Amino acid sequence: MKKEIIKINKLFKTKEALEVLPETITVWHDLKPKSAEIDIIVTGFGKAELSNATALNYILLEDKLPVNIIIVESSGKKEVYKQLINHKKVSKILVEDLKVSHPVYGAGSYGMAITAAVGFYFTKSPYVFFSHNDMIALKKDFLQNLLSKLNENVRIASFTQRHIIPFTGCMLIDRKVIENSQTDWLLYDKNPYIKQSTFLQKICKIRENGTSGLKCDWIDAGEAFLYEELSKNKQLYVAASFGGTKGMWITPFELLQINKKDITNIENLIIYGNRNISKKEFQKKYKFVLKAGRKWESLRWFLSRKKNYWRYSLDEQGDLVFIHHGRGTRRSLNRWIEFTRKVNSRLS
Repeated sequence: MKKEIIKINKLFKTKEALEVLPETITVWHDLKPKSAEIDIIVTGFGKAELSNATALNYILLEDKLPVNIIIVESSGKKEVYKQLINHKKVSKILVEDLKVSHPVYGAGSYGMAITAAVGFYFTKSPYVFFSHNDMIALKKDFLQNLLSKLNENVRIASFTQRHIIPFTGCMLIDRKVIENSQTDWLLYDKNPYIKQSTFLQKICKIRENGTSGLKCDWIDAGEAFLYEELSKNKQLYVAASFGGTKGMWITPFELLQINKKDITNIENLIIYGNRNISKKEFQKKYKFVLKAGRKWESLRWFLSRKKNYWRYSLDEQGDLVFIHHGRGTRRSLNRWIEFTRKVNSRLS
């Protein structure tokens, strides 16, 4: 376990980031990088079993592409670090617990931004997949699906979306995008890219007129890379997905009470995947997944009177390729861990 002190200007570029973040970040690691096509960064905080389940799932499913997996644990707790999975494909990084907060509608955290930036700092592969630790894949060679979407004009692809744009929590990115970017992973209260792009101006009006209550001025961790790409008229890809806070079959567009065509009719800069499977077919094919999800939904309703649903992502063949648990109570996470163990057991 090696200790390393990283200067903040090696991780972040913008003036705003350099002003609010500490001058250095202290990490401990056991890096064992190998030549690979994709580096997978799994970010976590305090629950090793979540990170382990995600890492093991990726190990079991990704055969064709050579990958490195880097788990970045941001709690600063060495006892959590010691619980992380030992595997030849896995490197581990422990980041000091900085407790740096950002006033996003009263509260927010720089945790995701810092862990993603630290993870990327240690990568070398031409492509990087960023993953939260409450995600798993369901289909063999799942990353090939996103990689096949990338080209000279499409340099970022994600399994799902946040509101209108792709979600940074499960995105595959060409490393040159980050290396050559003028932005970074920080959260921002102002979006300078809107005025640079008529496309962004139009989709932001659609989003603000929807039901999310979030303005385009606020940028979540990593979203600046997406907005920067769109301002350069570069395309983004996002797979078809459904689920979330309003219902099992609700798409992100329905959540905003808009139509996908409202975006695609403006300009073809965001390429959205198609569902390509009926509700009936999905229920029959993925009965064991839905059964696990329904247990969780019932419990969630009992505990908080608010239903949340797992987010399901599909490939172009209509196969379930990826699942995002999303935020939940401790007990719902325990249900999720039980489900991931069963899935990983089937795979192994």
